[in-house]
Amino acid sequence: MMHDQATFDLVQPGQPLFTLPPLPGAAAARGQPFRSRAIDDLRALRFRQQTEFGHTPETDARLPLAFLPQQARAGCMSVIEDIQFNKRDLIRRHALKAASLLIALVDRLDLEDAQASIATQTEGTA
Repeated sequence: MMHDQATFDLVQPGQPLFTLPPLPGAAAARGQPFRSRAIDDLRALRFRQQTEFGHTPETDARLPLAFLPQQARAGCMSVIEDIQFNKRDLIRRHALKAASLLIALVDRLDLEDAQASIATQTEGTA
């Protein structure tokens, strides 16, 4: 199970959510960082959403909080349908889009936490 292999901790915004055990195999022996095409593509998609379409945490904050997870759920339903109808060309694209919507939600929550922290610090100095 994954939870047996990773250490999950309550952390402050901006800190890693969990730490993974050392990588097995050749990559670890060479001291190379873990690389994932999926993670790279997800980061690129999120960057594109922000730069080309303006979907930043600040603009997402104007939407109802449930909007992003609802859109991600719809994307996951698309993935399930793509699998059922063997649409291999769409499965990965829809999965990345759903994942990017959840990352956008986390970005928005992190922004709100940072703003609340700044407001608390400002109140303490007034």
